[in-house]
Amino acid sequence: MLLLFTLALICGPVFAVEPLRIVGDEWPPYVDESLPGNGLSVEIVTEALKKSGYATHFALEDLSRAIAGARIGVYDVVSNIWYSEDAATDLDFTDPYLSNEMCFIKRKGVDIEYAFLSDLRGMVVGVVKDYPYPREFVMAGDIIKIPVPTMLPALNALAAGQINLVLGDRRDIDFLLAKFMPQEAKTLEYMPPCFPKNDLFAAVSKTNPNHAKITQDFNAALKRMKTDGSYQFILDKHSLEH
Repeated sequence: MLLLFTLALICGPVFAVEPLRIVGDEWPPYVDESLPGNGLSVEIVTEALKKSGYATHFALEDLSRAIAGARIGVYDVVSNIWYSEDAATDLDFTDPYLSNEMCFIKRKGVDIEYAFLSDLRGMVVGVVKDYPYPREFVMAGDIIKIPVPTMLPALNALAAGQINLVLGDRRDIDFLLAKFMPQEAKTLEYMPPCFPKNDLFAAVSKTNPNHAKITQDFNAALKRMKTDGSYQFILDKHSLEH
């Protein structure tokens, strides 16, 4: 009894630490429960938090609901999000841990070239609902945008010659073509130029009283991961380049 009392004086009170609730929207290969670590993004974010001493729990959710949930404290960390000033009012953004490159893809042998979006006037482009497209593309009213629920149907429509182009994240497209359309992939090719790369972040809910420390710890751990080889190990596991 005396020993327990002494330890309590030395160590102070012990509190049960709840796991951080990480949330992400289905976006292979970044977030996918069928992949190692629940996908590239989730694995990087989880590992950085783990190296900082945090336990985690992952939940899959639609992006808009994931962000809304993080704003009000249902979730602690959004695993994959682009920066916006609106979201930053309620979320503490980490340092970027990956980047996304949006590219058009077309059928081989089809003569389509462009330097400006205006060159694609009248083109039929497959797009995905709630996908993080560049603003200039979204605002281009002279491009015919055909919305589909996910990227895979858009790629199937492209391969079948039903649309002219698909615009999407290059890692996303490469993953889907390799997994579901290896033969059709041989008939498709990217069309330069791609859009400038956008940084991909994790974001911590400001409703968490420790959000600033969690963000700081994540950033420090991410830097260590890039020097100790664990960051590259995760990229290699998912067979992707930075």
